[in-house]
Amino acid sequence: MAPQNQASEFLVVEKPVPSPLSNSEIILSGFLMICFILAPLVILFAYWPDKIEKGSYNVYYNEPFSIRLVDSDSNSKKSDTLIAAVKLKKTPEKKGGDTNKQPTTPPATTGEVKQGNTPGGGSGNSAQNDPVANLVVQEQMVDSHRTDTSKINTSLPDSNAKNKKNIALDKNGNPDTISLNSLILILVAAAGFLGNMIYVVKSFTAFVGIGTFNKQWILWYVLKPFSAVGLAIVIYFVLNNSDDVLTKGVNLNGIVGVAALTGLFTDMAMVKLKDIFEVIVKPNEDKTLTKHSKAVLKIDLENIKPATIDVAQPFEVSIPGENLNAAKLVIVFNGVEITNAIITSKLIKFNYEVPVVDRGKTEFALQIKNEAGDELVDTNIGVLL
Repeated sequence: MAPQNQASEFLVVEKPVPSPLSNSEIILSGFLMICFILAPLVILFAYWPDKIEKGSYNVYYNEPFSIRLVDSDSNSKKSDTLIAAVKLKKTPEKKGGDTNKQPTTPPATTGEVKQGNTPGGGSGNSAQNDPVANLVVQEQMVDSHRTDTSKINTSLPDSNAKNKKNIALDKNGNPDTISLNSLILILVAAAGFLGNMIYVVKSFTAFVGIGTFNKQWILWYVLKPFSAVGLAIVIYFVLNNSDDVLTKGVNLNGIVGVAALTGLFTDMAMVKLKDIFEVIVKPNEDKTLTKHSKAVLKIDLENIKPATIDVAQPFEVSIPGENLNAAKLVIVFNGVEITNAIITSKLIKFNYEVPVVDRGKTEFALQIKNEAGDELVDTNIGVLL
């Protein structure tokens, strides 16, 4: 039961014993609630992506407060260069090694690419047109500058140089990335927590302010936001399809907004989920149960209202009973079939106005029949004199 019903809950107790918070407990509670409101806000800012591309599988660099989309194929070469430079800069030096020692002489195949020593006695310019020779030269340059990363850093394009410090690497030296689906789940959880914290703060301050807060509700206040996180994620799974990222794109603002509202109005969200679940898993009608329900259909003739009718005014007829909606019923009043009757399991009701030509009658007939035409009720209602 939610705290908003807290006062009514105590009304059934003979003497409710309030247990208000002390001033220090109120201050501590307020500080904690401020922290728990700021925490999801920080997460939302930290993991909000810079952009979402429609029609592609979005992958981002996992850098909080700088969630950037991994470059497309047109920029992949620049990204690979930047990643290679960062890897090279983080390569550990061997213990006991001489940092000033020149690299060892490369194999004979490496030496052959130098000018004057190319295969066949050609000049060094022919190596520039040989892809294999170019690759060997590049590997030799990387080895020779392994202890001097400044040369490699200066060779990076200016557009990448400012971002090289922002690329995180995992323990294997590969770029640390995160998918869009994972980002959305993080944002949905944070938004659900934030929305419920707004409700919790409102409820807490209201009960503390009027002096009716009871410490027995502390556990409810602690667990409520976490249950809202789970509910927000369930609502996201029910209302969204992860495959829409590739076809329709993602309305991230809408998704996060719904998650926050789910946390703020958890009771309404639970009702909505209940409605959806009932539609999905609605059981087939049990014919055996239907027959049994027809057999126990009961109409309470003694409590039909009104007991008497004022023919000069429109009135409402209510007929109580049990299992009244188990079968189709035909209601006839004053010789006219009633088509606008509202029938529930416990009550039949309809509105009626006596025609002028019938206002001289002293009683009106009420009949109720089943679909087969069997008469279940045949009674008369008198006129108010």
